[in-house]
Amino acid sequence: MLSTLGHVDARVAIVAADVVGAETMATLRYVAEHSAVRVVLVSNEIPRADLAEIASCGVVTVFGRCTTTTADRLFRAVRTASKAEPLRPTSSLKRLREQLDHREKRQLELVAEGWEDDEIATETGYTITTVERYRWRVKSRLGLRGRAHAAGYAALVGLV
Repeated sequence: MLSTLGHVDARVAIVAADVVGAETMATLRYVAEHSAVRVVLVSNEIPRADLAEIASCGVVTVFGRCTTTTADRLFRAVRTASKAEPLRPTSSLKRLREQLDHREKRQLELVAEGWEDDEIATETGYTITTVERYRWRVKSRLGLRGRAHAAGYAALVGLV
């Protein structure tokens, strides 16, 4: 168990699990209670009902375990997570959610799932410039500071 690790001086932790179940949630709670690290969660299956609790445990980025989750993307997620700012309280974030149109919500979902701009453009049929413009509008409107912050927001308000 993590309690045997002692003190670890880190800014980001990666927690990987096939399925986010009781053991993974216990690990996330332990990390949240005993450190100030931000967590990058990698999993095949994440129950939507647990997303708010997952975000409250310091998870700032969630990746699905799939062929598009490369070492480079994981490295960038860790680097971004190390700079992520704390999220706003959940109640004010949920009110702001209603300000997003369906295209902005979809792009925010994809960002939260770890998609890059070129992948989002291909998936949605938009140009990369349009994808960047939507993300900028969402970040500006909601006061989000970056991709990791946006991913945490999406998890807190139930978009992913």
